[in-house]
Amino acid sequence: MDKSKWFVRVPFELFESPFWMMKPFSKKEAYVDLFKLANASGKSMYETRGVLVTLEEGEVGTSLILLAERWGWDRKTVKRFLVSLDKMGYVDCKFDNVGTKIKLLQWIPKQTIKGTANRTPNAHQMGHQTHTKRDTTNSIYSYNNEERGNKDALRLLELFLGKETAHKPTNHELKTLNSALEHRNLESWKPFMENYHKYIRDGGKAKLLKFFFQEDFRQFEIPHENVHERASRILREIGAEMERKKIKAKE
Repeated sequence: MDKSKWFVRVPFELFESPFWMMKPFSKKEAYVDLFKLANASGKSMYETRGVLVTLEEGEVGTSLILLAERWGWDRKTVKRFLVSLDKMGYVDCKFDNVGTKIKLLQWIPKQTIKGTANRTPNAHQMGHQTHTKRDTTNSIYSYNNEERGNKDALRLLELFLGKETAHKPTNHELKTLNSALEHRNLESWKPFMENYHKYIRDGGKAKLLKFFFQEDFRQFEIPHENVHERASRILREIGAEMERKKIKAKE
């Protein structure tokens, strides 16, 4: 029997467990982790630093900083590792000022998996999930009745992106957003988002949605802020922003 057509079924939850996230990662763990991070929903898009990036199935959109934080490495080690994988023919990497795009050359397209399902019942792509294709032609408020049940999750997505959007999240993104809402309600997330977008305006790098709600949000937490303190902070930030615009206009 041709074992090249076999697959190993790995529970997706493993990759989000504390056990898997123990640092530092080995090189083998880091390579397998790329399959977890890869886009599994066909062509999709995400926004980073004000630029829309398109990902094909089997591609990872990330940055050296994010991978360094996730794997417990430094950025130079991450880049050397990715370059070595590229030379060995495992990946095709592109590095630029927007981020890092990694194409997994061992990724098996979803259609191929479906085509072999009858012959290999246990076949499953590592880290693969069943997603609905993104539809960017309609507003997120024109979803069907089932999708309207995710109203708060969709509003949280808009808070994260900082604007209304026609981007339709995948099932996994909705799961991430709804999980975040189980820990904090929509109103409680607003201070995090305000601080996050201030960080972006000040030149910080945009975060990937799944990483933001898993762990990155903590760096944008404002401890012990009551309603009045928050209102005062917002007024100060608005004043500071107006002052920056005045200075920029004079230059």
